[in-house]
Amino acid sequence: MKKLFLLALTCVCCLALALPAMAQVKVGGMVTLDWNYIDRDEARAANVAGTAPIGVAPAQLNYDNGYEDMRMEMPMVINFLQVSYVSKDKVVSGLVRWRLGSAGASGTTGAINLYYAYLNYKFSDMFSMRFGRQDTILAPMSVSQLSGFDSWGHIVGIGWGNENHTSLRDGITAQFNLSPMIALKLGIFDNQTDNAEAPVGFGTNPSPVGAVPPTVREENDVPRFDVALPISWNFLKIIPSFSYLTQEYDQVIAGSQNDIDVWAAALSAHAAFGPFSITAEVVFGENLGVGSYSGGSLLNSNLTAYLDAAGNWQVQDSDDMAFFVDLAFKFGPATLHGIYGQLNSESEGNPIVGLDAAEYDITRQMYGLACPITIGGGFSIRPELFFYDFDDDALMAGAQNMDLGEETVFAVLFMLNF
Repeated sequence: MKKLFLLALTCVCCLALALPAMAQVKVGGMVTLDWNYIDRDEARAANVAGTAPIGVAPAQLNYDNGYEDMRMEMPMVINFLQVSYVSKDKVVSGLVRWRLGSAGASGTTGAINLYYAYLNYKFSDMFSMRFGRQDTILAPMSVSQLSGFDSWGHIVGIGWGNENHTSLRDGITAQFNLSPMIALKLGIFDNQTDNAEAPVGFGTNPSPVGAVPPTVREENDVPRFDVALPISWNFLKIIPSFSYLTQEYDQVIAGSQNDIDVWAAALSAHAAFGPFSITAEVVFGENLGVGSYSGGSLLNSNLTAYLDAAGNWQVQDSDDMAFFVDLAFKFGPATLHGIYGQLNSESEGNPIVGLDAAEYDITRQMYGLACPITIGGGFSIRPELFFYDFDDDALMAGAQNMDLGEETVFAVLFMLNF
């Protein structure tokens, strides 16, 4: 992987030397060290993946009083090296970005993967298109919080308050500048999520004795569709957006449901008043975990299902809602952010038997402070302190009043932009 990365970077640099003198080719990136400390209470310690089934009461397990841990790591989601290009006539531009750093909580260094890889073509001042691996246009804003990603997965933009930020997809987007203040964005993206071949646990069609049963697989004919309408007016920017996807599956038992509708609607806003600013976003949708709209914070990444009166499997849709508010005040080289985010996911379960294992209602909350401080020369320091409540009164797996625990994360990030 390292050899391929070096070869690709060498080729890009050679190409840059061959381009016209007036074309702009820039190489840049970021290096970050994240020192973080976490404190998990006993309920959370008993409910994290890999230690116990989610939703099991701590009293049922022989766990201690939670635990504390400290790590230093280079978070891959933040560290990157990139090459950008703008043609002499400003018509063609592009970006290739590689992420590099630690490989998750294992701390393995040297991991590299491709992040962005797209090109823009400007047909006119009113119309442009982007082709390649890029951000989706649903819910584009995020809060100012970066700590604990590799170890704890706690970046707000990947769950608490923002269901879609950093959701990269292969696809095409188009932008129509309707006026100096209003633009229309349209996007079509790869719709294969592959997060589960059989997302709701229903069986496959019968097969002859001794034969391997067929596998339930995605079989989608229509891509994911996104639309956004950015509106700017003086100090205020508002972006309503919408996304729709239908997941289809073959080899499902006859009579059972074989498709899932996934949709999301979002409203994003940013306003600035001198040293004060506010960023907020709310997302509401259906089945967002299955559609890979969520970055993993939903406890039910897959849907649940139930048997109807005829004995067929039917999908029980989930309703998902998330929002965040980020208040900021800039003073000198520092900017203080106060942040609150919330995520709720619920499903009604089996309508025939009432409360059962298919029913859940979980509300997660986070709140905290971040204060990036610019030192100079592209170097900055970010102290951050965040608290997470995973719900102390959850309904999950047929059990009520479940305590899923709490966590506290304190971090200092040392960052260099170049």
